[in-house]
Amino acid sequence: MHQNIIAILLIEHDLLRFYLTVVLATLLLSQGIAIYRTWNKAFLSIDPFRTAVHETGHLLAAWSSSETEDISATIVPRSNPEDHFLWKLVRGSAGQVCWHWRGSFSTTYTWWANLVISLAGAAAESQIYGTINPRGLRSDRQMARESTRVLLKYGETIPPWSTTLELDPASRAAFDTILCQGLTEPEKELMRCGYVMAHQLLFAHSKNFNRIISLLVDKRNLTEQDVEPILGPRCFIKLEPGPFVLDEAA
Repeated sequence: MHQNIIAILLIEHDLLRFYLTVVLATLLLSQGIAIYRTWNKAFLSIDPFRTAVHETGHLLAAWSSSETEDISATIVPRSNPEDHFLWKLVRGSAGQVCWHWRGSFSTTYTWWANLVISLAGAAAESQIYGTINPRGLRSDRQMARESTRVLLKYGETIPPWSTTLELDPASRAAFDTILCQGLTEPEKELMRCGYVMAHQLLFAHSKNFNRIISLLVDKRNLTEQDVEPILGPRCFIKLEPGPFVLDEAA
């Protein structure tokens, strides 16, 4: 009699544990699906044109630098939701610009170039939309901050270029709020210098800015060979020492 009761209790215990496991697994699965849908909805809501604007900013800044070569740009469209989601999850953005450095990455000119290129995406958004979208700026922010810290380590406090461009108070305030939080004043000042130079480079390419954006939206992938017919050969004219020089087509 007692053995039968114990057997029944054990069976009921196993069934209860099974039911609890199923319930827990169902809850976890539903929660995971909800998180996926929330993230995917947020990621897919990003305007692909805005992504192209951002990446074109990086591309034009890299194109304007005498330190870079083998430049390419990529955006992942919303028509590929799985790829789009994974890109956003892993990279923090739905696009990227790649390049190689011509020389050593240890030179201060290269670090100045790295700073400006990393901030050019935000500068492009500011010029086209009047605002900076904090989404997708994680890698840009990290790269810019690393550049400022290395430059300060080398004792660099004055950029190797001159500019008379001044940002309006609203643009500067937005930049400080989104990209300069948690930085020291010397780091902030270098970030501002790089951001202003990024704006200046984009203004120099203003007549071709929208053409490159549209081309990137259409093709999704661009190389130097794709943009050279629009921007012209990268025949640099050295106006002054520094990592950025403007070509005749700019």
